[in-house]
Amino acid sequence: MSNDNNQYEDYVSYTSLFSEFLGTNKTFWTRIIENYPLTSILQLSILFSLYGNDQMHQKDIIESIKFDNAVVTRHIRKLEDNNLVTRCEDPDNRRENIIALTTEGKKITKKLWDYQIDRENEIIKDLDISHEELVNIMLKIIKNSYEYNSNHS
Repeated sequence: MSNDNNQYEDYVSYTSLFSEFLGTNKTFWTRIIENYPLTSILQLSILFSLYGNDQMHQKDIIESIKFDNAVVTRHIRKLEDNNLVTRCEDPDNRRENIIALTTEGKKITKKLWDYQIDRENEIIKDLDISHEELVNIMLKIIKNSYEYNSNHS
């Protein structure tokens, strides 16, 4: 994308801009995770879902990151192999797995989360909007997008 933003104002949708932003985010994280025992951005999403929680049911992680059960299971297994998460059967429902960050997983996830927050703050530093305000706007856009899709299927 050109640095001349004016030429895009009338001809680009914010959906295209979100896609471009996601591309830059993917490029950033692909480079960063090379230094950690992660093989994909999906694994990063799983770690971020667990961050701040003592544990989560695997189905809740799947719902949180909106990926297929088999794909998430495979990536959780890789995280488990790298000693970043543990997986155990839920004693109250043996058909469910409980996933938790290990001590090493917490340490790495905190570093990566700090990278995320620093990146986000740097990206919006010249805007007249706070991180919290931007997150709220984006959550509204996502909610409205889901509603639109369900009403126009």
